[in-house]
Amino acid sequence: MGWFQRTQLVTVPTLVGLTEASAESKLATLRLNTATTDQTSTKPVGTVLLQSVPAGQRVAVGTTVKLTIAKAVVVPPVTPPATGYTSTISAATNIDRSYQDVHVTGNGPASSKYGLWGDGLQGNTFKHMLFDHVANGLKIGSGAQSSGLVGSDLKFADCDMPLFLSCVDDSEFSDMELQANLIAGNNLYHCAYLERNCHRLKFSRVKMFGGSGYCLQLYTESGASVGAEFTDVLLDATKGRYPLVIWGWSEVVFKNLTMIMPAGVSGWCARLHETAKNVVFDGFTAQGGQALVGTYGNSPTNVVFRNGSYKGPALTPGDVAIPGITFENVTLIK
Repeated sequence: MGWFQRTQLVTVPTLVGLTEASAESKLATLRLNTATTDQTSTKPVGTVLLQSVPAGQRVAVGTTVKLTIAKAVVVPPVTPPATGYTSTISAATNIDRSYQDVHVTGNGPASSKYGLWGDGLQGNTFKHMLFDHVANGLKIGSGAQSSGLVGSDLKFADCDMPLFLSCVDDSEFSDMELQANLIAGNNLYHCAYLERNCHRLKFSRVKMFGGSGYCLQLYTESGASVGAEFTDVLLDATKGRYPLVIWGWSEVVFKNLTMIMPAGVSGWCARLHETAKNVVFDGFTAQGGQALVGTYGNSPTNVVFRNGSYKGPALTPGDVAIPGITFENVTLIK
């Protein structure tokens, strides 16, 4: 009687979407071998994109399953010309693109140049960049929605409006210094202008100086903007107009905020429109102007100032309570 050995079969699992390490571990457990190749992709590095044997197929122990693994898209940094630079970022060709170690300079703000401009961006990174002598430094928005943007180590000098964001979701900006020009008779330019259809933005370690309008303007009359967090932020309007305005935004949090404007001038450090909703100032110092906070239109909704101090005449104009605004552990220094 002859002898024969039955081939042991195992079922190939779903591997697409797993990390390379997880996929190899699953195959090893089934006594299957692995071979890998790389392919550029916008998926996270190390993600399995393809498997040579479909999930659910039965194969013999010892079979080799080939995996295609995502690797990073490598794009060289942008190198602009020395002067007069205007660049449009194309959403179609700039997914996950990195802009790094770039000095963007123009012929002066009067030339109406943009440093970088675009919309519909996904996963772009802006790092270690200098924008100077341009009317607008970095402008993203007023078109298709952008998301997943990361900006860090950015400096803006001699710009009418250094930063403009509109239609941007789930993005973070850190370690920035913005200096905006003061244009006599013009209150439409700001250090940072965050406009309509923005959601879940984060800013940390940011310094803003000047601005013909405001150091920081959160403003939208159409397309509600919801969710912004600011940590370790300086708004210095000593050579500008006012530090802060909030109009049409909700769910905004400031942590460790400093606001400065000249003493005795008209206006308030924080100007809140009746459409401002659920705004928290937690840990702050402010000085200058006629009051810490004032409103235009009717009263805002659920605004809290806590754990801070204001050096000036009164917390509110005329020291009159404003419905919708409360103070917790706030010190007035006259």
